[in-house]
Amino acid sequence: MRRQTWFATVVCAIAVIPGCFLGALFKILMYIFGGWLNGSDFLYLHVLFGIETPNIIYEWVFAHAIPSFIQAMIGGYFAVWVMEKLAYGADYRSAAMITGALYTGALVCLTILTLPTIGPLVSDMLISIIQCVGIWIGLNSAVNELPAPRKVAA
Repeated sequence: MRRQTWFATVVCAIAVIPGCFLGALFKILMYIFGGWLNGSDFLYLHVLFGIETPNIIYEWVFAHAIPSFIQAMIGGYFAVWVMEKLAYGADYRSAAMITGALYTGALVCLTILTLPTIGPLVSDMLISIIQCVGIWIGLNSAVNELPAPRKVAA
């Protein structure tokens, strides 16, 4: 069982990458049909008061953050689906949690290494954090849909 869990972890960690490519197709569709976001005036604040910041935040959330979140969520979900097909009988919950921890650890290390160069938190770092949360949610939601493992009698 232990060997199967580690194999499932490796499969899941590798399968996140093609899953994110699959999620990128959905992200492209969101960009295609999200043309109404370009130059939108949130609550007409720019026209009425000349305030530009809410428009920038609104555009960042709906044009960058939400599509990246959904892309990562599809990647995590796809990874668990592939893991279930290739690593039959493993502890899927542990493998998914280890995969999420690996990606979170990599993100923390990269963030710490880039802080001295880039400076304070920038929007690209926030997008990376949002994608990491999306991977966690995709992994957990896919694992929760799997049937409970059966106990094998000896």
